[in-house]
Amino acid sequence: MIVTVSEAAGEREERKKLVIFGLGNFAHLITYYIETTTNWSIACYTVDRAYVTEDSFLGKPVVAYEDVREQFPPSEYQMLVAVGYSRMGTVRKQAFERAVQDGYEMPNYVHPSVWVHAESMGMGNIILEQASISPFSTIGNANLIWNGVQLGHGDKLGNYCTLCMGSVFGGFVTIGDNCFFGLNSTVVNRIDVAPFTMLGAHSYLKRSTEENEAMLSDVSAKRHRTRDSFEMMSHWMQ
Repeated sequence: MIVTVSEAAGEREERKKLVIFGLGNFAHLITYYIETTTNWSIACYTVDRAYVTEDSFLGKPVVAYEDVREQFPPSEYQMLVAVGYSRMGTVRKQAFERAVQDGYEMPNYVHPSVWVHAESMGMGNIILEQASISPFSTIGNANLIWNGVQLGHGDKLGNYCTLCMGSVFGGFVTIGDNCFFGLNSTVVNRIDVAPFTMLGAHSYLKRSTEENEAMLSDVSAKRHRTRDSFEMMSHWMQ
């Protein structure tokens, strides 16, 4: 299915009643976008009971996730996971997969200024201003695509990735799950980016990667390994 700009706009016009998963800065930001660019209605916010520290957030009730299905059932409400890049997207993955298993529909939020020409798009993606999604590309689930990202023609984006502002991808790039691309990073044509790859801000990637590689701009995107690179990246991404 080709997702056109007009179809994305049509999705935004549909009235949705939302539960937002998240209570942090990113949830605050997404609330702003929803309130200023859609007619969606936010019913409440939710996180796991252990992380509930207040009764309300931005004027809406906070409900422990363990109780949310009873009070805001998936037959009436959809859920959007508003979680950033914590632990290379694994926190977002866990929240997304649990909500899907519990029966919630997970809408995509696409800012009105985005150009979307993808062949297919999954669920629960968030795409912010002036991003460009080129023809013949595909997008998985629960990705966070920030302002000004350029996703090239024929690119295949997996799940739970974070593409930071200004990152650019050449054509026919395959991106595995749980990758992170820093501000203004660049990925050249026709390479495979393995799962849990981290590309630092202003980095330039011209070769395929191995799982759990961190490519840092201060070493010109050369390989940076530790005894446990995932543990290292998780420390940075907390």
